[in-house]
Amino acid sequence: MAQFVNLVGRRFGKLNVVERAPNHGKHIYYTCKCTCGNLKDIRNDKLLNGQAVNCGCERKRRSDNKYDSRNSKLYHVYISMKQRCFNSKCKSYKNYGARGVSVCNEWVGNNGFENFQKWAVENGYRYDAARGEQTLDRINVAGNYEPRNCRWLTIQAQQNNTTRNKMLSCNGETHNLKEWSIIRNIKYSRILKRYKLGWEPEEILEFKRRKK
Repeated sequence: MAQFVNLVGRRFGKLNVVERAPNHGKHIYYTCKCTCGNLKDIRNDKLLNGQAVNCGCERKRRSDNKYDSRNSKLYHVYISMKQRCFNSKCKSYKNYGARGVSVCNEWVGNNGFENFQKWAVENGYRYDAARGEQTLDRINVAGNYEPRNCRWLTIQAQQNNTTRNKMLSCNGETHNLKEWSIIRNIKYSRILKRYKLGWEPEEILEFKRRKK
């Protein structure tokens, strides 16, 4: 049986062992005071083998700061935006940079990411948002990436604003074909087929078949 070693008074990293902690079952725990001021009960073997060197404050600090780093999800959004507009080898360049879509001066250069990050947070970006819950969208699809023309949308909402959607105007009201199918309660496939055949808007959106 291994000999018991009293750790009271010893220091492990940022942890000062204050006293033996109350019974935690079969394992031995010590109450430790971290240099950050927190008290935490930590298992003796984790102290001895170097697994525990702070109360967890370092991990939290890294978590809090990860959004300022160049490894964050927001940074990848930023890089993708620039690639679409400035890198002719990017697959999406033909739909952005090649069409004249650019990124404002405020979001490029040495402080470009910091300025973009500040705008993102001030305009509703949440670091804990689920995948697909927030995507960068241009209000005017022909406009540039700039504060006044950008917002955060769900993927579904953004798809309703892309050039891939076929828009149809009828009686002063404009929607894409998918939205019209919901509004008029007509199958999307039927509306799409009529649209491709070149029918007039009023005919496309009628329930009945077109008169020959």
